[in-house]
Amino acid sequence: MSIRKRKDTKGTSYQVRWTDPRTKKQKAKDFKRLDEAKQFDTLIKNSIIKSKYTDPHLAKTRIIDVYADWVITTNNLKPKTKESYKSLWKCLIEPVWGNVPLLELNRSEVKKWVSASKSITGKQISNSRMRQAYIVLNLIIDHAVDMALVATNVLKTGKRNKLKTILPLETKKNPRQSLTLNELFKLANAMGEYKTLILLAGLTGMRWAE
Repeated sequence: MSIRKRKDTKGTSYQVRWTDPRTKKQKAKDFKRLDEAKQFDTLIKNSIIKSKYTDPHLAKTRIIDVYADWVITTNNLKPKTKESYKSLWKCLIEPVWGNVPLLELNRSEVKKWVSASKSITGKQISNSRMRQAYIVLNLIIDHAVDMALVATNVLKTGKRNKLKTILPLETKKNPRQSLTLNELFKLANAMGEYKTLILLAGLTGMRWAE
């Protein structure tokens, strides 16, 4: 790897050159400032040493293109699950993140998106559905890692590798209250001609139309 000062351009620039460890091809990237070039050079060196190298140019791939490849891998899921994923993508994920390149995706913006919990029309989204949308987005970025487009999933890196640091809290549901046996008989006696029906439903657990 090397950094060279270019003088064949209109302004001064610095070019980082390296060899792709997989393809053995020469790669290059220009920077206007020397400190940026040095920072990038160090990043590439460390990724190669740690066997986590990915071609920086591939990180320009849009999330919508990763989704198109990822959705093929969901064919083994239940139809209901697949439809749920498709709906979450179309209604919540694609409008915000579809055209965003992988290299521009950052954790802080995703946190703001989850926190706002709104559709593109401004409609408030439930915590449960927003959790599901974030999980699908996370699965898509995991797939980008599998495709070797990026080295890591930016949504869960380092010590923050926990979904709960971003996910909204689940809405607590009020526990269902059941009638005691005495309460059931009191209710049945108060229902007149429907007494038998109430007792049958209450004692057997049968649902309506069964």
